[in-house]
Amino acid sequence: MTSHPISLAVIVLVVSVAVDDEPGEVISRVDGIRSRITAVRAEASTALADLYARDQALREELRLLEKWTPQSRVQIESSIVNYESQIRHAKEQLERLRAQLQIAMLSDPDERAGMTAAHKAEQADIRAKTNEVRKPFDEQIMAIKRDHPELRQAYADWLSGFVRTPTEAPLAGLEPAPVSVNLDDAFAAVHWNDGSDLKVWTHIRLTERPEAREDARLHDARHPVTSVNANSVWLYAGRFQVVLHINEKAWHGPDAALKIIDQFLDLNAMADATGPSPTP
Repeated sequence: MTSHPISLAVIVLVVSVAVDDEPGEVISRVDGIRSRITAVRAEASTALADLYARDQALREELRLLEKWTPQSRVQIESSIVNYESQIRHAKEQLERLRAQLQIAMLSDPDERAGMTAAHKAEQADIRAKTNEVRKPFDEQIMAIKRDHPELRQAYADWLSGFVRTPTEAPLAGLEPAPVSVNLDDAFAAVHWNDGSDLKVWTHIRLTERPEAREDARLHDARHPVTSVNANSVWLYAGRFQVVLHINEKAWHGPDAALKIIDQFLDLNAMADATGPSPTP
């Protein structure tokens, strides 16, 4: 083993100091050294922050380059949307909390009572103005519905033509309930029950056709899949945005909903009726 005379000398010096000093002074000096080292480490952390951040970014980018898949872009874009939504929510929450903090700091009952009365008066004013602004829009919507009294049922009947009764085990025998629709956003819902037990449901919404994406995962070579997990799948069939959810836990599994969706909906017919889904 190689000897280190300088290190040994330092150790001997530190030991001799510790022995000669009073315990309180030793603790004080040790605490002083700790504080100085902590300060130096903080300075080092600040000085190295940009380098560490860049190194981490390079690690992640290298991992993406080495393990790239067609789903990489979809996953990253989904994460960006998710985090942007979280940031917006966090900013809104911060503003609410700051306003709440001002109230929480009030200790005078009269001041709290005065603010309570002012808040209630402002709230009543906002409700009145909201109703006033919303009224003509609500009237327009009602007029549109009155002009097309038969359309709601016609839409439900039309969508019923795309709904299937499963024929393969363990899904065979599940009968679809009548299609429920809402013309406000061209929304429809269907569920399949086993008696009173809800097994599978779907939501369908008529939307603008999404832009074609070269890396989109396709179901049946036609229908872009936007998200899939152990019990649900989101995809497009033409202009229809579709989600199918498996309520029965025993049927959950990787891509489970994607594997069975064709037993519940005629996606090709839905796409043909509204225009083909975008494909690469």
